[in-house]
Amino acid sequence: MGFIATVKGFTVSICTTVVVSVILAIIMASTSWLKLSISSLLLINYLSIAIGGIFGARSSEGKGWLVGLAVGVLYSALALILGALGGTQAGIASIHRGLGGILAAAAVGILSGMIGINLK
Repeated sequence: MGFIATVKGFTVSICTTVVVSVILAIIMASTSWLKLSISSLLLINYLSIAIGGIFGARSSEGKGWLVGLAVGVLYSALALILGALGGTQAGIASIHRGLGGILAAAAVGILSGMIGINLK
């Protein structure tokens, strides 16, 4: 499957999330006009998965969809674990929606893996 490609894609997706989150935190702290909703946060997560899936698939020798799938599932599993460890209502609610989130992240990962392998 390309373990190294999956790790690269997963790392890129986490780094993308961190960078975008820091930029948005700085903007939100300095202005009062930017408010984020849950759908905005989901968009950031799915874009991070897509970027990681594309990068991972481009690093693999083949089966980009499988690398993208692995990136999406790993990312969403980490998000569920961190949400559960946080113990907040949002974290507990994310556990109940866990399977749907994993399936959505897997679909985004598969599509981005297909795109990434064809961008070689």
